[in-house]
Amino acid sequence: MTETLETSSDPDYIAPSYSHIDSWHDSAATPAQCNEKGCETCDQHYRPVTWQEASKIFQYHECITDDWAVYKIRDLMQSAQTDLKHVASRLELHGNANIKRWRKKSVEKRIGLLRAVMPDMPEAAFSLLYQQKRLTGEDRTLFHELWLLPYLDLQSLSEHPTRLLSMLHYRTRHRAEEWFRHDAHQLLLPFTDGSLHIAYNPHAVVARGERFGDLQQWTQLAAHRWDVIGLPRALATFEAQAKLAKFLRVFVDTLLEGIPPVGNDAWLALVGRNFAKSTSSSEDELSRALERPFGRPPSCDLGDIDVSLVYRWAMSNDALFRAQTEPEQVCSRLERARSSEWLLHQNAPMRSSQYLRIMLGPLERTERFVWLMHLTRHVVSSEQEYTAGVITEEKYLQSILLLRRALNIFLGILTCDLQGLVAMEPTFVHHRCYCGPGYYPVTHTADSVMHTVDPVYWALCRLQERGPSGPFYFNDDQLLGVLSSVLSRKAQRGRISDEVYTQLKDISAVSEALISLRNHTPYSSGTLTTRQSRNLSAAISGWADWDVRCELNACMVYEQPIQLLGPLYRLFLLPSASEDSAVARYGKGQVALTAFWTRVREVKHRWLIDSGFQQSQTARYLSSIEVHLTEEYHARMELAACEARALSASMSVVALSDPQAAVSGEANRADDVVPTTTTPGGRLHLSPIQTVWGHANDPEPASSTSREKVKTRPSNTPVVAETPIVPATSDWTRAPRHASIVSLYEGSIAVSSESFDLFVRMFTPLETHKGTPSVQWDDMVAAFADAGCRVVSKLIGATLGGLASRDRRIVTSYGHRS
Repeated sequence: MTETLETSSDPDYIAPSYSHIDSWHDSAATPAQCNEKGCETCDQHYRPVTWQEASKIFQYHECITDDWAVYKIRDLMQSAQTDLKHVASRLELHGNANIKRWRKKSVEKRIGLLRAVMPDMPEAAFSLLYQQKRLTGEDRTLFHELWLLPYLDLQSLSEHPTRLLSMLHYRTRHRAEEWFRHDAHQLLLPFTDGSLHIAYNPHAVVARGERFGDLQQWTQLAAHRWDVIGLPRALATFEAQAKLAKFLRVFVDTLLEGIPPVGNDAWLALVGRNFAKSTSSSEDELSRALERPFGRPPSCDLGDIDVSLVYRWAMSNDALFRAQTEPEQVCSRLERARSSEWLLHQNAPMRSSQYLRIMLGPLERTERFVWLMHLTRHVVSSEQEYTAGVITEEKYLQSILLLRRALNIFLGILTCDLQGLVAMEPTFVHHRCYCGPGYYPVTHTADSVMHTVDPVYWALCRLQERGPSGPFYFNDDQLLGVLSSVLSRKAQRGRISDEVYTQLKDISAVSEALISLRNHTPYSSGTLTTRQSRNLSAAISGWADWDVRCELNACMVYEQPIQLLGPLYRLFLLPSASEDSAVARYGKGQVALTAFWTRVREVKHRWLIDSGFQQSQTARYLSSIEVHLTEEYHARMELAACEARALSASMSVVALSDPQAAVSGEANRADDVVPTTTTPGGRLHLSPIQTVWGHANDPEPASSTSREKVKTRPSNTPVVAETPIVPATSDWTRAPRHASIVSLYEGSIAVSSESFDLFVRMFTPLETHKGTPSVQWDDMVAAFADAGCRVVSKLIGATLGGLASRDRRIVTSYGHRS
């Protein structure tokens, strides 16, 4: 395809040069030069002349000839191939002994063996990122050796023994070419910050295909596609592969020293199970960056990306619902934001904008995940049409590029929003970071050469530093790997709130999708013109430039954020000391939230109309981000309260005389009710009366005379009602309303921990709780049953988490981490 480049129209613009600083080289190739203004891709192939002039750490170690470059590459490739063949032969003869001897060792003995094989192996995952000496000339060789394999560490390899066994299998089974792009990606940071001790030659190296490893004249298009890699970085990648092969060979020889051949049937069985026990991954795992180097060679699986985006969209939609229906939660969030040290030092407009970003974060995430799902499925269909010959290669490659651009924009926004969330963390002792945008404490040692950094603070700071634009040379997956390694421990998980953890999981999902597209798609870089982008967006979704529409944030659209936030400020001023004020506080809080989100919807609608979009397009867009609070909300809540009071009055005598009789009988069927969910904090999404809250076609609730006897349980314990599974649909955008994930919460009353007791008393006889701060478990269950809910079980200190099937793409229920 023909690549469209964004070149500068400024006649004084000079394209950056990537030659040697001395402008001398004995080579048949000419130095690389990129004509695309602001290109960051070519900086990952060579070091610009301006970098070399700025500091000695960016200068090349030497300038080598073409013949020496060819010899060096061939020597490294042959060395790695020989070592891996030796490892494969040892596994064929001693596979069973390899498993037995490595697994039976204690963690301490595994660490001792790893130290004997690689004395300079780091202690923790990616610890080289935050625990390194200051760069000096004599230290660069040491840095070079350490940085070649940044994913190897004593902690993970000793605690998860099957990881190393998995690496032995997949590295010997797959060719070096299949791993080359992954291994080059791991060297992004050390290459760009001067930690690698590398040589210069103007040639590029073929990165895939039959000519893999051959020298070739550098071309801009091939470099942007990563078909070729500049020789400086390619040479470091070949060296990393040779070093890893040498490590695996020495490890196997040391482990199996003096052991006779015992067969490999157990080894083959472990391989057949796909090393299922090699990972410690779970649905709550923050990032898969720690597992990627030890499994199969990474590839781009659009189906897996789609499932991940759907799951994150469901979580964002749930967060949006809670932000629209739970005034206590919103009040608590804004209170923490108002007391944030970072926000206190901002001017008034900046603080208001940050408050809005905090409030609108779930809305923006929901919007953008919808758009990303559109684009991902368009890429899948484009690939099928291109294979069938329906569309041209250019159309197919443009769809990939549009998805990449949307992911990159969204990733920058997520990392920017992380700044305000981290600043709100009460557990952090904030110290201004030298880089400015983030916080993390630094403890200097006596020699002032080494410094100790808390990895959680450090990684959060670096993620904030990324920003929506500009060069960023830290690998997102490596930073997320640091956080995942630390926060996977129970003692460390409580250091950050659920809100920050959810934001990190969104960042991880988008980052992994972006890295997968960059490294394993046929078109990895380039520029779409504005017209191409608008036409392609319109063809996909019916709108041109969804990205523009998603940017309705505090800084761009809401010119006067204080007017939008005005109703919410009243939440801080409402009294909450007495029981009577709690009722007023909840009611006024709901009114304030309704006013805020209604105003947000109005502003979005007006902005779309003023931008020239048709009413039908605007309605379709707004329906994709529908505000859950509708005009029916207050009417439904009033009718439900009246019905509940009538039920309470009718059962008061029975409840007082015999609590067990009040809950006897058969509860309503699960299919007849709208579900409730709970968290250990006491939050309920309660649907009291099915005839009032349900859809028009829902069946009538069962008679109150047929009740099921419920066992006596302790009081003051949260309950959870049965939640039906949302039906899966082939096209979620066209699914009926009752089959959508949003309908899980249609017409529900959100009860926070502060107003939990209030709503319990609303649905129980007044005589039951008079003079006491709580009610009996039996009476509460009876109230729920008469309200149209069937109590399934209670939660005692446990967590009802968000459960999703990655295969069926369904969501059952949501909760919060404890």
